[in-house]
Amino acid sequence: MSVNVRERYLAAYRHEPVDRVPIALSYFAPGFARRHFTAVAAGEDPIEAGIQSHARYGFDPHGAVRGTGDWFLAHPNAGEETPAYSAASREWHVAEARTTLPSGVLRTDYRVETPSGALTCVRLQTPDDFGTIEAPFIAEEGDIALLRHRPEPRAVVNPGLIRHSVEVMGERCWAMASVAGVWSVASFLRGPERILYDCFDQPAWLKRLLGTLAEHQAELIRAIGAASSGMTLRIDGSFIGFGVSPRLFGEFIQPAEARLVRAGHEAGMLVHLHICGKKNAILEAVADMGIDALETLTPPSAAGDVQLADVKRRIGGRVCLMGGCLSHILAFGAPADVEAEVQRCLREGGTGGGYILSPTGRIDPETPEENLLAFTAAGREHGALPPRGAP
Repeated sequence: MSVNVRERYLAAYRHEPVDRVPIALSYFAPGFARRHFTAVAAGEDPIEAGIQSHARYGFDPHGAVRGTGDWFLAHPNAGEETPAYSAASREWHVAEARTTLPSGVLRTDYRVETPSGALTCVRLQTPDDFGTIEAPFIAEEGDIALLRHRPEPRAVVNPGLIRHSVEVMGERCWAMASVAGVWSVASFLRGPERILYDCFDQPAWLKRLLGTLAEHQAELIRAIGAASSGMTLRIDGSFIGFGVSPRLFGEFIQPAEARLVRAGHEAGMLVHLHICGKKNAILEAVADMGIDALETLTPPSAAGDVQLADVKRRIGGRVCLMGGCLSHILAFGAPADVEAEVQRCLREGGTGGGYILSPTGRIDPETPEENLLAFTAAGREHGALPPRGAP
């Protein structure tokens, strides 16, 4: 059976028979990329460079299209601006100033100027991590009103770049449009710790904030979907993985995120949800939102709380699963350890299809290249799927 990369991913999402499971990765840590890849040269297509970085180690490439805008601050990424944004940015001007502190920590001072006032934020981080929000954008209830000055998403999205990305990827790379989920945007604007306190201290105010953000993110998704068909919508829900109770998830998070899932489906896209960290207590509720795929399936030994076999049993019949393979084995194990881990994941997650073989997180800087090659080789050797109905 001759199957291209696009067909292989599509079959996994739909729980359909195919030659073997797709072999994917979320992303290379910046430290790994600096060590093993050269910077994208002037005139080189970054989408093509991304495809080649995945293919270099034998992965089935999947990547994010360009032109969808900054995840958090409602403005285009540098170099991706459209003429429409030039006018829109007069009411939403984003400035960032970065300094490296003596400790090596990176400090970013943000300022967003609007006709009704300014939003400011201080963020501290090590170069390759999210870090902490020391002073949040949304510091008091009145700050929510300033969000009305954000440009309409159609002024932020660059349809030409999205279409170009999809064309370059073709059948050799699975195209994904990545956006931040509502809880992720709220966590950035308020700070990941503060927003959890808000659930108890000011629930009505928090619901108002989440509703405002959900409306904007849903409109962003519709603008992205209108640019090109055939993509998957990847919603980043990383901050959900900090650990929330089923009650808090159902009251605050699920309604807002479900709006994004519906918007993605209405735009003709499959919806893929990324939650690293903890989600065992809310697995069924997450599946109830109608998502098509879920990652990263991180076990307790890697700061998560799920076991792949249990996730497969509970929701694997209606959601494609991606991940479960321990990243620290890739980073610090021997090739034989990597092969054994791949076999375990295929045994626990691959039965019956609906599974994408992938590490539980990024490819860490310490990861030997031989382990990546061992990972993809094992996936090809052991990941063949029997025809439907075969014993």
